Amino acid sequence: MLKRTTIVMLALALTLLGCAAEEQTPPSTGEPVPSTASSTHVPPSSGAGVDVRSARFQATWWTWATSREEINPVVDPTGEQCAKGQPDGVWLVAGTFSGTVRRRCTVPAGVPIAGPLINLASTDADDCDGFVAAAEGTVSTDASPEVTAVDTARFEFVAERGNPAGFPAGRNEVFGCGIWFSAGPFSPGRQLLVLKGRHGDFSVEATYDLTIKATRRRQGG
Repeated sequence: MLKRTTIVMLALALTLLGCAAEEQTPPSTGEPVPSTASSTHVPPSSGAGVDVRSARFQATWWTWATSREEINPVVDPTGEQCAKGQPDGVWLVAGTFSGTVRRRCTVPAGVPIAGPLINLASTDADDCDGFVAAAEGTVSTDASPEVTAVDTARFEFVAERGNPAGFPAGRNEVFGCGIWFSAGPFSPGRQLLVLKGRHGDFSVEATYDLTIKATRRRQGG
């Protein structure tokens, strides 16, 4: 994933929280950087897919992806943090800030999986102009994934203090774009998921070794 910080007062912020140092405007490097998680319910769209274009989904994913560094799913090298902060109704996955990674995760059966192949968020809508046209993304899985281009979506999300994506803590208002996918739901068993994305010289690749596990149903008594 990519995050371009064209920050105007809080790198993609809506609410200025924290100390005065955090409220200063960071410089805009224009460099692509990859890049959440509330317990919001993200309803699937039609069929097995998820409406990845919706502001609601985008906000949920970015909140999840801007959690603090020690539990952040984007910097997670093994999959240990896979289940942290997952919302209801969809299982989120992420790429990397650059390079490749292989993660092992246990995912509940019956839940669709969704995430970006390559993406960007910025306070400046112009940064999304032509981004998707110049981007490439592929997803490999046994299921039939649905790949969706998101040209520009405006949304708000909440970042945690100390997140490795560099967003200020608190609410952030941004424009997002990229190539996203959704797949599943999956039945119990094993699943290999390979995500690849590229934009110019920036590339990411994440391989997920997934164990799809049936969930226990509560019985009344």
